[in-house]
Amino acid sequence: MSARRNWTFCRLGATVLLVLALLAIVPPVHPKADDARPWHAEFFNNINLAGTPARVRDDAAINFDWKNDKPDDGVQNDYFSVRWTANMFFEGGSYSFKAYTDDGVRVWVDGNLIIDHWVNQPATLTEKIANVATGVRSVRVEYYDHIGNAVAMVWWDRLSEATTTTAWRAEYYNNPWLVAPPVLIRDESTINNNWGTSAPAPGVGADNFSVRWSGTFGFNTAGTYTFTATVDDGIRVFFDGATLIDQWHDQSVTTYSVAKQVTQGAHAIIVEYYEGTGTASVSFSWAGAGQTSPGGSVTPSPAPTAAASSEVIVDDKSSGFQKGGPVSSWYEQAVGYLSHTFWTYSSDSMVYNYAKWVPNLPQSGNYEVLVFVPKSHADTKSARYQIRHNGVDSFKTIDQSLYFDKWVSLGTYFFPAGSGGYVYLSDVTGEAYASRKLGFDAVKWVLKGGATPAPTMVPTAAPTAVPTAKPTSTTVPPTPTTPPPTAVPPTPVPTPTLPTCAITPVLGFGNLWSSNASLRTRLGCPVEVEKSAWSAEQACLNGYMFWRQDLGLIYTLYNDGKWQSFVDSWTEGQTEWDVSIIPPAGFFQPKRGFGKVWREQYVQPGILVRDRLSWATHEERGLSMSWQAYTGGLMFWTSTSGTFVLYYDNNTWQKF
Repeated sequence: MSARRNWTFCRLGATVLLVLALLAIVPPVHPKADDARPWHAEFFNNINLAGTPARVRDDAAINFDWKNDKPDDGVQNDYFSVRWTANMFFEGGSYSFKAYTDDGVRVWVDGNLIIDHWVNQPATLTEKIANVATGVRSVRVEYYDHIGNAVAMVWWDRLSEATTTTAWRAEYYNNPWLVAPPVLIRDESTINNNWGTSAPAPGVGADNFSVRWSGTFGFNTAGTYTFTATVDDGIRVFFDGATLIDQWHDQSVTTYSVAKQVTQGAHAIIVEYYEGTGTASVSFSWAGAGQTSPGGSVTPSPAPTAAASSEVIVDDKSSGFQKGGPVSSWYEQAVGYLSHTFWTYSSDSMVYNYAKWVPNLPQSGNYEVLVFVPKSHADTKSARYQIRHNGVDSFKTIDQSLYFDKWVSLGTYFFPAGSGGYVYLSDVTGEAYASRKLGFDAVKWVLKGGATPAPTMVPTAAPTAVPTAKPTSTTVPPTPTTPPPTAVPPTPVPTPTLPTCAITPVLGFGNLWSSNASLRTRLGCPVEVEKSAWSAEQACLNGYMFWRQDLGLIYTLYNDGKWQSFVDSWTEGQTEWDVSIIPPAGFFQPKRGFGKVWREQYVQPGILVRDRLSWATHEERGLSMSWQAYTGGLMFWTSTSGTFVLYYDNNTWQKF
């Protein structure tokens, strides 16, 4: 948006006519819900939706023209942002989503980004068409105002009923990362393949390939359906944009089954698969409520190997789930694991509602404990979990607002066999009473092996893994004078006594972790084995940018020792770079996802990533990089730049 200016009478008249015309076609959004004010609104006195909201309220519709006024008491009239969230009922079909804003706006439905126009602009109409399945859908709108006039209007129209397909659209890629372009596109009636060591089709390799199947299928009867996948190697399944199965790793033939409540109507399903090396097979189907997937339920071939009984899940409907407190303060929602979650409002200091998850573990050992955070009704920034293990209590605080239908690790602990351990969560978050919502969904114990108690090395506030749905909005303090270290410190003598972790770092990461006590203390234990992922890197005058495809994240590392991460929201067809930005000779403007973050994201109010990093010193380059997440940070290695360590506790980084 431009600063306030003097308009000529002609331009003012034209603007008034345009606004009146738009207002005439903007229908108020009337969701099919009992609440007449369905939008939960949070106002922030910055343009990054960062920190504690300055104002929280409920709105009937997003239909505001604040002009140069402030939107509410306690909110400034410029340089503010808003997040609206609601659960709306949609009749299945094709919808036109519209946003008329000055300045930036983003719109999500069930976690799927529909509109992404996060730029300074005069009042502009943005429209995108998307299919939505019948049912209650979570809708999130984010908006910011820079300076001058402030306009925020969002609405949608149903264009047609949802159309269903009877076959899958299959796209084959000659890489294991689904990186475009596909080498083969065709329709397939079922997903039931046993390729062995052969190629799936001419032009497709026998190893290191991937496939994406997509379709919109009609479910004639509402009810519980069981979705089954048998795979060698990795698979992901998305149902109406929500993750149903996520087993994206090398493995021998393994079967996964998930039960889900499905509403009647059309639903979009995406199946993603990759083959590493060796034999390749994949099948996927569903059955339930008297109906099966296209082609019927498939019989996997070869016969599957049963999944190891190394996981114990206690859902919020399981016998091991115990909740207490006033019944009137417990609420239920058809979201989350197995399409159900309990939730309640936050309390600042007094416990009103609480819950406990008690597993019946088949054997003693080190178990990673993970909690499922649903995509809605879980926006607290301070869910305080208590983990009871082997007679000891550990504590872990999770920012639930960062996650959308995700398993989030609380760490790895030793548990004896049986039901002596548990996870406990109350409504006490330290936030203002009833200002936030806490989700009480499923908890999972995953056996990591061994009968030796794992050390308690989990910090109480840092997230256990890099977030996958939201960008980090870290305010970076003034530049310190000391740059990050550039060399590996010498191995201490004598060799330190290393802690026992369920997963032990190996190779280069292991050498660095075992020889650097300070790094080891801050990182804690690994929460995953070292993995390779297709990535990209680009050095700048004042730092680095790294992209990780499997998580869809872009990391920005600044020369002052601080780092941030952002969701990669660039998609094919969007502008790759800004032709009006011309770098000096010998330097480069970042492009595509790097460019979008570089041009549009903020390090802190008033300072863009571009301002901090400056020009790129080379074009971005794609390569495979090694990654490993820890309880307190992240390590990654690139063959061109070395090893980097990102710490969660204060968002600093080091290079080795």
